[in-house]
Amino acid sequence: MTTAAFIGLGVMGAPMCRNLTMKKQSAGLTEVRAFDVRAEPLAQARDAGAVAASSATEAATGADVVMVSLPGG
Repeated sequence: MTTAAFIGLGVMGAPMCRNLTMKKQSAGLTEVRAFDVRAEPLAQARDAGAVAASSATEAATGADVVMVSLPGG
């Protein structure tokens, strides 16, 4: 089994994290971790079943797959 981490829970990252969290067993995942600098989307990810991390480093450490969805210019 695999651990996935999502860093950035905005317009794209939040739905992807939520979807994968709901389907983690069928996707072969044991855990989905999430991190965002904003408290509200992080709480929503936790409510959906993700493990809320206190930093991007904590989310990514030991994860087999890390997805990053951040705003950029």
